[in-house]
Amino acid sequence: QNMDLINYKNLNKERFLEELEDVIGKKIIDSVTNGYVFNCDNFVKTKLILMRISSNTPTILMGETGCGKTSLIKMISKTKGTTLIT
Repeated sequence: QNMDLINYKNLNKERFLEELEDVIGKKIIDSVTNGYVFNCDNFVKTKLILMRISSNTPTILMGETGCGKTSLIKMISKTKGTTLIT
């Protein structure tokens, strides 16, 4: 089967949300991601983390101070409708 790959660099926020909805299996309310800026890099990370969450795979996020790890997890928590305890 011939399948075209998505070039995430060309997606706008609406298309990013549609792709994430496919992963989590539910509609994402725009207010959940309000103020969060998607780019190709953090979108792919978000999608991979959501896939790991759905398969109960432990995940470690590593990065420099201030690179956006907590912001990413807060947005994912809101997207999933869960409470984030820090």
